[in-house]
Amino acid sequence: MTQQRSRVALSIAVLCLSWFILATLSSMPAYYISLALDQPIPGDLYTVINHGLRLAGGLVLIFVLLPRLPAIGRENLPSRVGITWPRTWAERTVVVAFTAAVGGALVVELLNGGLAGVREFHTQALWLVLFTSLQAALIEELLLRGLAFDTIRSRWGLLAAFGLTSLVFGFFHVYWGLARVGTTAFMGGVFALVRWRSGSVWPAVIVHFLINVGFPIPAWLGVLVALMVSAGFALSQSAQPAPEFSA
Repeated sequence: MTQQRSRVALSIAVLCLSWFILATLSSMPAYYISLALDQPIPGDLYTVINHGLRLAGGLVLIFVLLPRLPAIGRENLPSRVGITWPRTWAERTVVVAFTAAVGGALVVELLNGGLAGVREFHTQALWLVLFTSLQAALIEELLLRGLAFDTIRSRWGLLAAFGLTSLVFGFFHVYWGLARVGTTAFMGGVFALVRWRSGSVWPAVIVHFLINVGFPIPAWLGVLVALMVSAGFALSQSAQPAPEFSA
């Protein structure tokens, strides 16, 4: 029993820390290309190579390599990662309400400020900002709020899933400084709340992507907390599988 628990703990540790290995490995090819050419490659090309490898490597990691660990496994993988459509009416209601709230807030933000937030936080071309923002949001959410959240919850319970994935998410961004780890970990908890109450990883991916692009965090935080408290908690307590319809 002790040996089995140790294997589970080791597998979960590998799962949570695999992003750091991925980030390190994906940055190496562009670096060595620069050394081989004896001159730095253009910044946009460096970014494309780095994030392109991180996107491809992350998908392989999440859907191929990590599920090979016995403590994680491949059973019901799409559902566990959260890429399937929610099964209950409560979860579907949360997703629809979430999409409407975030979509409305985004439209208001664009009408009021346009892309001012994007220009404030980024100096790269818009297409490159969108690509790198999507890559980070997709891989981090599929890994943490997807596979890690489900694996930890099934083994150690919901509180452990919230706490560990949020803490690891905070340290994903330690390069911003230790002061930002707590803020980012808190946002990771908000993303986990969305994942839990919607039964899907896509709402968290959307908000993560929009924050990465440069839309203000407080607006999304307010929308998420209000939505999850009002819609998610009340509806999910009595959630039942959606009825099947036949032609």
